[in-house]
Amino acid sequence: SIESPDEMVGETFSYDISFLWFDRLAEGSLRFEEAEQDGQYRAILEAKTLGVAAFFTRDRRERHVSLMKLTPNGGLRSLEFESTTSKGRGRSREDRVRRYIFDYENDKVYREQVRTGKKIKRDTYELQNRKLVNDVLTAFSNFRMGYFGAVEPGAHFDIPAFSRKGPASITIDVLTAEERVGDPRFPPEGLVCRVHVDKEIFKTGDGRIYLWIDEQARPALGVVEKVLGLGDVRGTLRN
Repeated sequence: SIESPDEMVGETFSYDISFLWFDRLAEGSLRFEEAEQDGQYRAILEAKTLGVAAFFTRDRRERHVSLMKLTPNGGLRSLEFESTTSKGRGRSREDRVRRYIFDYENDKVYREQVRTGKKIKRDTYELQNRKLVNDVLTAFSNFRMGYFGAVEPGAHFDIPAFSRKGPASITIDVLTAEERVGDPRFPPEGLVCRVHVDKEIFKTGDGRIYLWIDEQARPALGVVEKVLGLGDVRGTLRN
């Protein structure tokens, strides 16, 4: 088991991504690294379409970056979370950025939207004295460390987060053997987690993700359900 973020530093997981009727139409990676300041870390999740899929999606690329800080009680809290969707190349490139900035000193959260370099909107929310807030990558890092509690079948976690509507939750359910019966998507060993996140993050119909953790505690297979325009998107860890 992982007990501190330093044990995750240097990890890089590479994935083949499939959607619709096609295998390996995209590739992705998840990595965890130290940030510039002591006690801060960065998690980066990236994906890009390849080949014919790149042609039909205009070279779609997704990048999610979380800057987080270790707190005295051993948990990580979000400092900044940024999601970027890019399409096109050269002069026709379009970038859409959504950024959350967590200002704990002033009890504020700022949500910015930027389109191809032009800021189009900034919203401000009250943090409501929440001392440890998670974006999806910070939540996953805390989850892997067992910060929220033992990761075992039947466990349920309700994790403080933020969405465009203000204070929100990320929920994680570790499925029991009975709940996994009849689902052929995942191997019988390891753990399967059902995750609900803000559907804005991955542009999904309902924000539901399934994640298979293998016996080496690696995120080895993930299914993001009902991604707009792509259907269910499946990422498989490369051996």
